[in-house]
Amino acid sequence: MNAIIGRRRPLHTGSSKIFLAFMPEEERARLADIRQQHYNISRGEVSDDLLSISAPVFAAEQWVVATMSISAPAARAG
Repeated sequence: MNAIIGRRRPLHTGSSKIFLAFMPEEERARLADIRQQHYNISRGEVSDDLLSISAPVFAAEQWVVATMSISAPAARAG
């Protein structure tokens, strides 16, 4: 997987969902599962043959300041 610096993607795909799931309650919708689990598995949302797992990185105030993710070709992931 190659990441392109500065490339924009919709927030509702891939690891970006983590940011949406941890937004203030009045600003988020239908992301309760990610918020409760503290991770997200994305299959085919960014690319048809890509699988990724992402998790939030919290600041001291419990705000999400970043995400960490790992990606692999979907065919190699069980």
